Amino acid sequence: MSTLGKLKCLEVLKLKDNAFKGKHWVTEDGGFRCLKVLHIEATGLKVWKAKSSNFPQLKCLVLKHCSNLEGIPYDLANVKSLQLIDLVHTSKSVVNSAKNMQLLQLRVLRQNRDIETSELKVKIYPPEQKTSY
Repeated sequence: MSTLGKLKCLEVLKLKDNAFKGKHWVTEDGGFRCLKVLHIEATGLKVWKAKSSNFPQLKCLVLKHCSNLEGIPYDLANVKSLQLIDLVHTSKSVVNSAKNMQLLQLRVLRQNRDIETSELKVKIYPPEQKTSY
C-alpha cells in the first residue's frame, strides 16, 4: 500500500476480492495526494487508520462487503472534497462512523459557512430497518 500511495497521478484505487492483505492499514503520511476515488471491496480489513491529510482530494469512498471493518477513520470528515460515502453490506459500526462523519461535516459547514466544502452524502445498502414502537 505504501508503494501505491506514492504514485503521483493515482486518482482511482479499487481494492477488490482480497486485493488488500492484512487486517490493519495505517495510511502513511504523504501518500495518495491525488486520489479521488477509493473503493475497498471484500477484504479482511479490520482496522483502518488515516488522517485527512492522507487523502486531501478524496471525493468518493466506497466500502463493499467489508464486514470486519470496525469503522471509517473519523478524520476523513475533514476532507473538504469528500462528497460521497457509499456503503454496501458493511458492519453497523462502519455505518455509524459514516453517519457521525456526515453530522460533523454538516455542523462545520453551518458554523463556518464554508463554500469550499460540499455536503457529504452517505448511501447505505441494504437500507436500515426502522423500528416502530
